[in-house]
Parts: sequence; C-alpha cells; structure tokens
Amino acid sequence: MADDVRVKSTNHSYELEKYMQKDVKPINMPRMQTFKRAETDDPGQSSHRAKMETTIIKGLITSYFDTVRKSINDMVPKTIMAFLVNKAKNQSQHVLVQKIYAEGVNLGDLLNEDQDTKIHREKTE
Repeated sequence: MADDVRVKSTNHSYELEKYMQKDVKPINMPRMQTFKRAETDDPGQSSHRAKMETTIIKGLITSYFDTVRKSINDMVPKTIMAFLVNKAKNQSQHVLVQKIYAEGVNLGDLLNEDQDTKIHREKTE
C-alpha cells in the first residue's frame, strides 16, 4: 500500500517537473482555513445593503430548492408509470407473439371478431 502511494506521488511530482521551468522555484503557500467567518466588528456586515443582499440570496436559494423539489415530485410518478407501462407493453407483446407462433394455432381463429364485439357492431349499424 505504501508503495502505491509512493508511486502516485512520484508520478505526480514527475508531472509537475515536466511542465515547470527549471530555474523557477515552486511557491509554497501557507495553509489556509477551509472557511472564513465575518468578524462582528466588520463595518460592512452591519450595513443595510449587506443585509438586503443576504436576504435576496436566501430567497433565491429557497426558490431554487423549491423548484428542484417540485420538479422531482413531478418526475418520480411519471418515471414510475413509464417503467410500469413499458414493462406491461413488453410482457403483453411477448405473450401475444408466443400465442401467434405457437404450433397448431390457426391464424384464422385469432383473426375472427369477438362475438360480443360483433353483436355490439350489429346493434350500432
């Protein structure tokens, strides 16, 4: 495991050396904090404009998440129904093709009109 890390760091340093100029020394930056909080005595924090901008940003973020939530709520049932309908369609097509191509099936019998449909059609005419 340590050899893997050493190989990766060696490859990484090779990549750096490959593109760096030979006479330029690398700059070592000081370690920075991962986040920065505003100081309480910062004059910009108490201004009306800063409060207004913060309120606008909060409103935009809330609006964005509401839009995303609504879109996901709309997509989930549609996706589920699409999968259910496609699965039912494929299964019914599979069964119908099996019945059509089964041995001993007379295609004429399959193409005959259903008796209930025939009676309904005759009444309508």
